[in-house]
Amino acid sequence: MKLVILLCCFLQHKVSSREYTIGFMLNEKDESNFENFKKVIKYAINKANSNSTGPTFNYAFEEYDGTSVFEVVNASCSLMTKNVIMVISPDISNNIAVQADVFNKVKMPLLAPTATDSYLKTAGRSELLLMAPSDMLQAQAVVDLLTKYRWTKLSLIASDSTYGIHSATTIQQLLIETTAEVTVQEEFDTSVYFFEAVSDPTKLELDDILKNMVESLDRVFVLHCEDFYGKYVLQKAEKAGLLGKDFVWIVTESIVSNPQALRLPISEENSRLHFPTYYEGLIGISIYVDTLNPAFRAFKSDVMTSLGLEEKDITPVVTMLYDAVMLATQSLKDNAVELERSGVVTDARCGKTIWQSGEYVTGLLVNTEYSGASGFYNFDTEEITGKYQYKIVNFVNLGMGLESGFTGIGTWSNVKGLNINSNDVQFLGDVKETPRGIANTLKGQHLKVGATHAPPFAILKEGCQGNACWGGICPEIVRRLAADLDFTYEFIVPEDGRYGHFYNNTVEGNGEWDGMVGDLLKNRIDIIAMDLSVSSQRRSYIDFTFSYQDSGISVVIKGESKTDNRFFFLSPFAFSTWVAIIVAFAIISLFQVIFGRLSPYDQHEMMAFAVETCNCEKCEEKRDRKRIDHETDEETSKECLAVEAQRELNSDTFSLNNALWVVGGNLMGQGGEPLPRSPSGRMILMTWWFFVMLITNMYAANLTAFMTLDKQGVPIKAASDLLKQQVYKWGLQQNSVTSALLENHIDDIQKDLQKGAQYVSSFDDGMRQVHEGGYALIEDSLWLEYNISDSCDIFFVGEKLLTIPVAFGLPINSPLARLFNRQILKYREEGYFQDLWNHYGKRIEDRKCGKDNVGNDKTLSFQTLVGIFLILLIGLMVSLGLLFLEIIMASMLESFDNELSFMGNLKRRLRLAFSSTRFQRKFRKRRKKQCRFSTSTNSQVMTKETFPG
Repeated sequence: MKLVILLCCFLQHKVSSREYTIGFMLNEKDESNFENFKKVIKYAINKANSNSTGPTFNYAFEEYDGTSVFEVVNASCSLMTKNVIMVISPDISNNIAVQADVFNKVKMPLLAPTATDSYLKTAGRSELLLMAPSDMLQAQAVVDLLTKYRWTKLSLIASDSTYGIHSATTIQQLLIETTAEVTVQEEFDTSVYFFEAVSDPTKLELDDILKNMVESLDRVFVLHCEDFYGKYVLQKAEKAGLLGKDFVWIVTESIVSNPQALRLPISEENSRLHFPTYYEGLIGISIYVDTLNPAFRAFKSDVMTSLGLEEKDITPVVTMLYDAVMLATQSLKDNAVELERSGVVTDARCGKTIWQSGEYVTGLLVNTEYSGASGFYNFDTEEITGKYQYKIVNFVNLGMGLESGFTGIGTWSNVKGLNINSNDVQFLGDVKETPRGIANTLKGQHLKVGATHAPPFAILKEGCQGNACWGGICPEIVRRLAADLDFTYEFIVPEDGRYGHFYNNTVEGNGEWDGMVGDLLKNRIDIIAMDLSVSSQRRSYIDFTFSYQDSGISVVIKGESKTDNRFFFLSPFAFSTWVAIIVAFAIISLFQVIFGRLSPYDQHEMMAFAVETCNCEKCEEKRDRKRIDHETDEETSKECLAVEAQRELNSDTFSLNNALWVVGGNLMGQGGEPLPRSPSGRMILMTWWFFVMLITNMYAANLTAFMTLDKQGVPIKAASDLLKQQVYKWGLQQNSVTSALLENHIDDIQKDLQKGAQYVSSFDDGMRQVHEGGYALIEDSLWLEYNISDSCDIFFVGEKLLTIPVAFGLPINSPLARLFNRQILKYREEGYFQDLWNHYGKRIEDRKCGKDNVGNDKTLSFQTLVGIFLILLIGLMVSLGLLFLEIIMASMLESFDNELSFMGNLKRRLRLAFSSTRFQRKFRKRRKKQCRFSTSTNSQVMTKETFPG
């Protein structure tokens, strides 16, 4: 038993006397942390050794120039010659990647407390252990922050190191994926800029990047780079005017976790380091360290007392380095016996020896659970409470910029997301209100504006130079935009004076633009400020602002004298209308005759009925009774219709000739005899009078309009008429957008117009041919309107072939578009553009000789007047109804006076109405039988022969 006890004590003493050396890679370029790192490492090793049990630990520092990969590799190999059991490196991700590749080949464990590159663990680096959360999580925190404040248009600035590229790519990818979750108006629009990761940060070349950032009009910037670059990027951005009111800068963990790296000398004379005041309002994302954690409070108090560190020196990076040392020593202590039994020999060397115990030591670290000042760590499950959290911080000034720093305003976690718990966030420029994140002005920008002499849109005084020499619609718009958006400008005239035409090189399979469009594509100008027609071909190469005016494609032609058209008086009505009037005249005349025959109260039917039904003896008796009883003529006529018929005997009946005469006389504005007696006949005649009144008035009004315009002889009423005649030629300006639009149109008529056109070299040449006559020019509507306003014999033909918006031209995805569109929309609502056109443009409405278009068709077609003919039809239907009622009424009255029934009387009347020849035959058979009627006080003998058949 005693022997066993002595053996155990011996083994315990042997184990406790075992020493292990932990290697530390220290980047001497990390000036703000270099000395503090050494102090904290020594402090942690001493604290680990303060426990008398277990092995003791030594530290081995390897200092190197972290800007040189060669130096990093050499330092890594040099450190292993010091027989280290593991390596701890608080370096940046770029250097950790290099170190991990060196150490992984020999199976040397590497613990990196501050590296965050999300791609570090994807390259088969099994011996690498990371304590900080990856940039993938930080990227999500950045996106959530941008989404909360609706900062959707931004620039991302990063170094072109592996760390910078990986992190920027991660953020950009998340922004793209997040776009699908927001509305179209809130899609993220991100510009990414990479600067060269030079070894000397003071020699950063950022001029081109800053120029692009200024021109981008972005107001939100995310800076993601190594901490030693941060202050120089911000310094140059401030000089470029990008740090101030309305701007937002978000700096990521690599900078925020080491804020002392942001300090700059107060001046060239005063080398004391301070935080510039333009930092105030920076938003940052930092590794989360719970400052209320008892372990952190104890660590903070102890190092401030024993090491003389200030509170500002106890950064998350320093705290995590301390925890890395304590985690490693605890793991080695907890497994001291196993280490001794395994016979660990620290003989790893670069290119020579693979450390056989390396994987075993790595496994010990992975299985270690540790709760320290910066959080709880368990590499085996990676369920690390503090690892998945970030702190959202705000840079504030605590006194003359000497003790400034980041203060917490919220947190982000992978479970709860973003939580801003402060209502007192300070933004750049000492602003408390949340910036919109978009530019409202172009302050500080100088724009090169493309323009060419083209009245009334741009008018350049001959022999004059400078902005003051320009007048017209477009220069006035530019002046107002410059005043409202606070930018300066200069006008640039294209060498060829053209707007822009695409010349396709069929041999090489490509082409190029001339004119202002070509200048815009070659970055000679920033904007085209002219009446640039919007076309699909142009939109494939450039962008456009909102339209400030609508134009189109129209045709103009010279009017001819009305005396050349001998039948101009027919022009007010279309041919179809004249035909319809003639047909209506014939139909109404025919119906007058039919009504005259069918109506019981019209002359023809009365006479026919009287002859058929007259009883002569009875009529004699009634005549004698009249003399005795003094009966009225009306009562007598009711008893014997023959009497009534005889009274009208000397009048003409309503025959077809008479009907044509009466209806035709009304049409010509004259009267006619005889007039119908029946209500139905009178009704249809009244309808005809109303119809004639409307037709006559319309004809007179339209003829007057035609007489006032000197264009009656022009046979072209619409652009399509050009294709149907041989008298007029038509033309287009060569290589114009008008020609391209017609050529590409789906309408065959417009394609045929383009194919059959004769090209002119210029607009002026085309107008000259129009004035000479026999020629039609197809061109831009606004240009035509301006140029023909003083020519009373030039007219537009029909309506516009196309309606085309005109706008300013911009490069594709130009940041100017949003601001210019906002102002242009405002100007349109105010009527500003119409006022400019009224001032500079010569409007057709203002010319003394009147306004009109050839074929702006005043000729009234049948379709236009169909309502009037409908009234005539309704009158005809009403008249037919009255005729039907007349026949019914007469038949009913007769049924009371004779032996026939109602239907018998009705059939007899209809038979008589349609059987005039039969009536004549019956009349001849009864000609011997005479009846005497008295038409006046003197008796007159009349036979039935005298009744007209």
